[in-house]
Amino acid sequence: MNKRVKKDLIYLLIGLIIAFGICFTIFDIIIEDGIEGYDMQNATFKEKVRLFFDIDGCLDDGYCKEGLILHNEDGKEFVLNKNTCLENKGKWIEDAKSCNFR
Repeated sequence: MNKRVKKDLIYLLIGLIIAFGICFTIFDIIIEDGIEGYDMQNATFKEKVRLFFDIDGCLDDGYCKEGLILHNEDGKEFVLNKNTCLENKGKWIEDAKSCNFR
């Protein structure tokens, strides 16, 4: 390897590190904006991602995990558990600790 190739590889590596950092920051901002009603101040990035996908799965599939903050037909906010699932016309799944709203 000559000097030119080594220099190009170093520039490529630095560029990839910067691009990864920018993507990570943008993804963190998008996730935090999509999760309203939750205390995200002390949450780790992993917790934010898990919560984001839990909410997304709830909206897409109708299977919502226990502990999610949802809104009923009247617009009132509630924390999902067995009682609130049944009150809002859902079917509680005990094994998965989730509610099926479909």
